[in-house]
Amino acid sequence: TYYDQSYIDYMDGVQEQLKRDGALDENFFDVIHTYLGVKAEILFYCQAPKHQKRIKKLTKTTAPDIDNLLKATLDSIFKGLDEKDSCVSMVTMAKFQELENPRTEIVLRGIE
Repeated sequence: TYYDQSYIDYMDGVQEQLKRDGALDENFFDVIHTYLGVKAEILFYCQAPKHQKRIKKLTKTTAPDIDNLLKATLDSIFKGLDEKDSCVSMVTMAKFQELENPRTEIVLRGIE
């Protein structure tokens, strides 16, 4: 699959952050090997436009689309691992605007 260089840089940045946070630990691998699969809970806090002084509407309904954010997130988490993102069988997610601290918060849980 061909990926634009900016997408590759994004995925590499996510991998670096996961390593700095110690997120790819034994618990991570235990969760992604859960028999019934993995539930991903993801909150996207997207940067609000710079000209905006305050958040008028918390939810973000403009680009990027939430499905594209999900794909980029899962591609980034599993980049370079032997495991694939196909272990994720359930997803809950939301997309909000954020002025001060844009980020993505992810929780992976094994489905029991």
